[in-house]
Amino acid sequence: MKSCVAFGTSSGDDEIEFARRLLPNLRAFTAVECDPMSVEALQANFQKGQLRGVETSVVETSLESWTGVGSPVDCVLLFNVLFHVKPKDRRVFFEKLATRYMDAGGIVVAIDDESADSSSWLRLTKRLGYPEYTYNLYKDIEEDMLAAGFRLVLTQSIIGKRDLVNPSEDAVKFMELIFHHTVSQEEIRTAIAEICSQPDLCNYNKRLAIFQK
Repeated sequence: MKSCVAFGTSSGDDEIEFARRLLPNLRAFTAVECDPMSVEALQANFQKGQLRGVETSVVETSLESWTGVGSPVDCVLLFNVLFHVKPKDRRVFFEKLATRYMDAGGIVVAIDDESADSSSWLRLTKRLGYPEYTYNLYKDIEEDMLAAGFRLVLTQSIIGKRDLVNPSEDAVKFMELIFHHTVSQEEIRTAIAEICSQPDLCNYNKRLAIFQK
């Protein structure tokens, strides 16, 4: 894999680490991120030289608005971003990956929550005004990828803990950003107190899936 595009990267910590460890032949890495503050953090991470010998670039736009790079890529990373994409837009995006944006044999690595009620985070976003997601998120992603012409190569559950009972100031500010400042810090902390006090909701259930064109 010599070229990679990562979407919705925020500061890019996970995507950069993935590329550094698992894409040893990488020569070009493009990050697509729509938030200006995240773009700044991402560029700072690139400047640290964690991807030595790799040409890095940032495109400040959304997944839905992205129009591709100069030539098809070998690898696409979708880490915790598809939950924020409407199903219709997601299907259009997968179709573009299959027909325009990726080389034959290229891979898509996706990580996202398995379902709408699989973690306190998803319940929290719902409580604060996100649309009510009642579908099985991972199941829908897999079905849409297969319909676009990809084949499933590997799937693996990821189970961990995310304790938000006493959120840091940075965590609250991040949630403000997610909701475009439509909710106050007080509303965020109140929602956290109501939802995240339940011990069983400290867990998260994600799914890693690798698809090949």
